[in-house]
Amino acid sequence: MQVALLGAQVAGVASSINYLLTADAVADLLIAENAEVLVIPSAADDPESWHKAATVMERVPSLRFVLVIGGDGDPPHKMISFDAALAARRDVL
Repeated sequence: MQVALLGAQVAGVASSINYLLTADAVADLLIAENAEVLVIPSAADDPESWHKAATVMERVPSLRFVLVIGGDGDPPHKMISFDAALAARRDVL
């Protein structure tokens, strides 16, 4: 998670959201921020956050995709494995 947060701070604006908030509150914050990416742990690591993300994805029009950290297998539509996303990018400095 720390790598994703640092990357977001370098590339744009990062906002950490309390995982204890309701799905409605998370969606409202993401809408207010015009968020494009949401980073969450895998369903195996945090089932509650996973279910909240599925609800939030439908309500936040600006959300382009969800990066999933950890877990095995391919995540569902609009969700991208963080490890796969990193592997697809080449290092450029």
